[in-house]
Amino acid sequence: MKKFTLLTILTVAIFSLTFLTSCIKKGYAATKPAGPYMVTLNINHNPPVAGENEVTLGIKDQSNKAVTDALVVIGYDMAAMPGMPAMSHKAEATLENNEYKATIDLMMAGPWTITVNIGHDGQTEKARFSIDAR
Repeated sequence: MKKFTLLTILTVAIFSLTFLTSCIKKGYAATKPAGPYMVTLNINHNPPVAGENEVTLGIKDQSNKAVTDALVVIGYDMAAMPGMPAMSHKAEATLENNEYKATIDLMMAGPWTITVNIGHDGQTEKARFSIDAR
């Protein structure tokens, strides 16, 4: 009887742990090229939300090394809609642990274009991402 109870408890515990870890939401992530770089955009919400979103950018060069000496500015824009002008905002990203971080404030739900501007070695490269805030 004790073996059955222990086996039942273990089975329920393993199932519960598996179920709970599968329910944890991961943030939004996408990767796009920007000239010679690969840019990985991570947003703490998936889908991104109207309001504040924490953005983390990984920028790698052609040899897959992190680029840590760039000026990175994130532009986030929403196109004009009937009765509403276009919205355009910028946030300068700061380097933390080989990644660039910034907070963007998406003023309302709907489609946004995120443009990552990378100033490095006298050149400016761009990666564009399309997101829908909810």
